[in-house]
Amino acid sequence: MSKAFEGIFPIGFGTSRMPFPDHKDQQHDFESAVQLVLYAIEHGINYIDTALGYSGNRAISVVREAIRRTDRKIYTTVKVMTRSGKPGDEGYYQTARSILRELGLEQASHFLLWSLMNNEELLYATTKGGLYDTASRLKEEGRIGHIGVSVHMSHEDILKVIDSGLFEFVMISYNLLTLDMRKVLDRAVEKNVDIIVMNPLYGGLIPQNPEMFSHARFSEQENVIQASIRAVLAHPAVKCVLAGAANSAQLDEYLSAVEDPVFPGNRMARLEAVKDRMMARGPLCTGCHYCADCPKGIHVPEIMNSRNVLSLLEASPSTDQLFFRQLYEAHNVYLESSENPCIQCGKCEKACTQHLPIIASVAETYATAGRTCGDRASQRHRLDELLNGKGYRKIGLWPASDASVKILNRYQEFFGKPPFEVCLFDSSKNQIGGMKAGLPIYGRESAVEEGVDCVLITSLRFCEEIYEQNKDLEKQGIAVKKLYRRGDVDWWWT
Repeated sequence: MSKAFEGIFPIGFGTSRMPFPDHKDQQHDFESAVQLVLYAIEHGINYIDTALGYSGNRAISVVREAIRRTDRKIYTTVKVMTRSGKPGDEGYYQTARSILRELGLEQASHFLLWSLMNNEELLYATTKGGLYDTASRLKEEGRIGHIGVSVHMSHEDILKVIDSGLFEFVMISYNLLTLDMRKVLDRAVEKNVDIIVMNPLYGGLIPQNPEMFSHARFSEQENVIQASIRAVLAHPAVKCVLAGAANSAQLDEYLSAVEDPVFPGNRMARLEAVKDRMMARGPLCTGCHYCADCPKGIHVPEIMNSRNVLSLLEASPSTDQLFFRQLYEAHNVYLESSENPCIQCGKCEKACTQHLPIIASVAETYATAGRTCGDRASQRHRLDELLNGKGYRKIGLWPASDASVKILNRYQEFFGKPPFEVCLFDSSKNQIGGMKAGLPIYGRESAVEEGVDCVLITSLRFCEEIYEQNKDLEKQGIAVKKLYRRGDVDWWWT
């Protein structure tokens, strides 16, 4: 049996959305975040998930200070991206050692191969001299305890991760919108692999729409947050659920979900009841795959299963985002073009046990992709329009994030080697002067000195904020451009 989460409280503390409410007083912000972590520790939480870049690059410093102030045993993570180095070099190892130093620790309890997106990335990470070998080296040296992996993969690819026998635990995204993970969770129990859950409230979407998810509640006293966490914890494979709380009241709701006084049955019975109630709300895709084998090669089962989020929620830009995330994260499917290849033969609708309007749904999916830049052809056109033929000699991507590296990779996928030099920019002092994916990281004051003639903002969430802070660079002859336009979906999931 895996002992990766032995002795760990079933609620862990996630640090990617830590509260920094008073931007005018950074010390106040920092202390508020430290106090929240200490509050979690005092109430039994002993696993803290943190990483470089979380909460504006401040999370690790907060965790370090909280650990310094407590005498309780704390379990925490070293997380390293596969895309942050190359097999055979010392990059992965030095990154891991740097994280340990920033945490003020000689040893961390858990190491995560961070954010693998598909089976190809798993193979890359486990190649000779790759990230997995680095984790094994760190474990042999006594610097880490347990090796795991966090994934944003299709269910079939997650099964390959579990079956590999390489990992003691796997971190997955699991919540009321992804309850069809039963096969994955059952396999984890079979293979003695612990499951830790991120995103249990789908980035806050579930508590923001309590009526939409009322089917998960089993009493008037139970709120939707408690019901959601209890459903996620119901399967025996799930050992820990990460709480991304912004204040102590939110954290209390997570903590109160550990005990389940309102459901008159065992934990698995609750999970089955929630699934039955969800299906009873109306016709949803059951994932039966009877609509597979489209003569035009359309991923019909994957599209229809992902569209369940649209059936449950009111239409909005955020639900478009959720749809494309589901399509990529759960099924590893992306759209090459927004041109709908459907010939309306009706084969899929005749096979559908739920009598869903598949032809219209497929047409709407492709139309949405074109409207939101959610397909590869639209993205190729956008990058061509922004960067090519402009005579740029050096382009800076802002911020210095994995998303920026992914955008650069997308450019190279479309057009080959760029005809311009590329660097990264960031406002974080912790990032400036470093390297990411072999690219130097500068602060804005270095833009002119380094000969940058274009800055491309690659953050969807903070696009306008970054633009307002840096648009005056245009007065110095540097073009400041936005990758995303209003209504676009995040390219990370497409």
